[in-house]
Amino acid sequence: MIARLTGRLVEKAPTGSVVDVGGVGYHALHSLTTFEDLPEVGGTVTLLTHLHVREDALQLYGFSRARGARRVRAPALGLGRGAEGGARRAVGLSPLRSRARWRTRTWPR
Repeated sequence: MIARLTGRLVEKAPTGSVVDVGGVGYHALHSLTTFEDLPEVGGTVTLLTHLHVREDALQLYGFSRARGARRVRAPALGLGRGAEGGARRAVGLSPLRSRARWRTRTWPR
């Protein structure tokens, strides 16, 4: 599992960015909250990550804050509908909306 990336930010977009770590570029999908926390291109960045392994793909999700990573990892441990669904939910929700959905267990399909 890839738990964290620290390196130079080489590409930055609202839904995903590329971090160069030792000459290897890692593309991490992320939320708008994480996007807003990122430095300018060329700056040093650390992302907490979750690697979702599927039969046909490896998807790396990046988070600037530990809370976002926990929201994805909890469903992956059987507390929701899996890592991919958890990441989709975490990517577009504010912390307040996400907490409300955790309490009521109302997830978009």
